[in-house]
Amino acid sequence: MAYYKPAPNTQWWWDNVEMLAGPAVSDMNQGCEKPVAEPIAVCPPGQWGCPAGNNSWQGGPTFVPTAAGWVGKWTNDNTCANPSLNQTSLASDQRWLQQSIVDDGTNNPVFTYPHTAMAGWLCRTLGNQQQQSCITNYHWNTCPNESSQQGQIFFQNFTQSNSPASFNLYPVDNCNGPEGVLAGTVAALQGVTGLQGVEYDMAGGGPHNQSPQCVHPH
Repeated sequence: MAYYKPAPNTQWWWDNVEMLAGPAVSDMNQGCEKPVAEPIAVCPPGQWGCPAGNNSWQGGPTFVPTAAGWVGKWTNDNTCANPSLNQTSLASDQRWLQQSIVDDGTNNPVFTYPHTAMAGWLCRTLGNQQQQSCITNYHWNTCPNESSQQGQIFFQNFTQSNSPASFNLYPVDNCNGPEGVLAGTVAALQGVTGLQGVEYDMAGGGPHNQSPQCVHPH
């Protein structure tokens, strides 16, 4: 959506987009760089699209070891979040940034989708999170990862002035793993599951009697 633009004088191809747990590569530079990037507040007070009275949360955008390995292969740079490094090179920083969804403007990403409804579903808490330190004893299914913070880097680009046709950002609790938002619960929708929330957003109904965002084009 940020880079594949419609032809001039035409609308976007999608009437509705449901974005689950991410996008996890919004800023690969923040995910890879050493020293590590500062923590990010997800859905802070006043952010456009976040539920009223929402409790925000913080986390780092740094890729966990498995994800860092994947990104290192994708970008042909094995210094991504490398624990043996204290400082990544400027060349690596620039390469990661220019391969990200949100970059420094070099590739002119677009964050205005006036004809496309959008909802994001970001994991706030895990249902099976371990109590010991996930930094020193990381496990893929019982520790949070960077997906919510990376998603926040993308979603913070939407404001009232460039909002999609409909835009909601939902924190999800009790996720089944750090990206298992469909099995979690959505407090802003009276505790329905993430899967039910996505269905209501697409087809309408639910506890808030939502309007359907998916429509027949014919």
